[in-house]
Amino acid sequence: MKGKMVVQQVTKWFANNCERLSESFTIVRFRLMDATDLVRGKITIELSSGTAVMMITFWNKKDVQALLLDKHSKQERTLDDRILNHQDDIPSLLQKYIEELTNASSSGSK
Repeated sequence: MKGKMVVQQVTKWFANNCERLSESFTIVRFRLMDATDLVRGKITIELSSGTAVMMITFWNKKDVQALLLDKHSKQERTLDDRILNHQDDIPSLLQKYIEELTNASSSGSK
């Protein structure tokens, strides 16, 4: 995790992947707050499929939280909730979370 602030990295990833996400999910949103603030700066990505919702939040202070909610059972699962380390690659983490949502959606539709 080098270079830009965390929020900037996630924003860049989202801009590069927004179209692909829109083709895969019924709701694709992101909220940006105080992007350049080292403590309060954060970005939240919300993705929804027919059966599940995911909320991914990254803070500039290097925290990440990824939550998955099954729409039918209302069960929430924490996929990640921690402080990022220097070895974390944000695009890889985001791809991992997207795969979790895709898997939850396909297993929920059976």
